[in-house]
Amino acid sequence: MSATVTRRTFLEVGAAAGGGLLLSLALPGCSRPAGGTVHAGPVETTELHPFLRIDRDGIITILAKNPEIGQGVKTSLPMIVAEELEVDWTSVRVEQADLDPERYGPQWAGGSWAVRFNFDRLREAGATAKELLIGAAADRWQVDVSTCHADRGVVVHRPSGRRLGYGDLVEAAAQRPIPER
Repeated sequence: MSATVTRRTFLEVGAAAGGGLLLSLALPGCSRPAGGTVHAGPVETTELHPFLRIDRDGIITILAKNPEIGQGVKTSLPMIVAEELEVDWTSVRVEQADLDPERYGPQWAGGSWAVRFNFDRLREAGATAKELLIGAAADRWQVDVSTCHADRGVVVHRPSGRRLGYGDLVEAAAQRPIPER
């Protein structure tokens, strides 16, 4: 005797056997950085690029424009930005960007194409932010920008060894003109 299984029955049984529902709620002003502590209350944050915010405390938030459905975009795409910024992954948190194709470009999932299609744009976002931060430090120190470099979330002036964290520079960096590419 053979039983006929309809698509509906298959989905119902499959969902009951191994499925579930996961709900997540994010509240404004409350976020969980990589270290696991919760920032309660307002944290001053400055946006350097639609994909990138830096808090005054140096925590870097990278917005993942593509939804995560198992391809690792919440790790791989933000790591492209973090690599260009030369920051330690422990100072980075990742948030899902709002649905806004005008601001972020196409926001889709599937076919494992997200990294391939977004690599250059995200690399440029990180490089631009780093350039703005280095320029802000050079302005503050009144030195030539070529004497400064980024290293693990700080800008270093090579000749003097002076250092400023990204959180200390982000406000001034946001006021600088976007460099030509």
